[in-house]
Amino acid sequence: MVLDEAIDMIRSAARRHAVPRGKRSRRNLWDTVIAQMAEQNSFDGEFADTFSDLIREFLAGLSDETVIDLWCQTESGMGDDPEEQIAECVRIELEDELLHEVTKTAWEEAS
Repeated sequence: MVLDEAIDMIRSAARRHAVPRGKRSRRNLWDTVIAQMAEQNSFDGEFADTFSDLIREFLAGLSDETVIDLWCQTESGMGDDPEEQIAECVRIELEDELLHEVTKTAWEEAS
């Protein structure tokens, strides 16, 4: 799996994730965040937590080898030797990297 595939899978999960109707919300997490970014140049922090939850769920379904492979494709992990990585440690770091990448993708789409 390549990093772009992972981002697309997380984005798809965000599109399936319902958001309660309310202030400036759309039907799903992805559209709500995109709309907020376009309208107010930011998005509600609670949605960052929801993205983190979706990313954790995504990573939980991956093998240790895949997690390490994805980590080594990130900006932070690209210089690391895969043989020296411990999957459980990498999962925590990869969660932050994926949140950054998903948020960056959302900003690009909102622009």
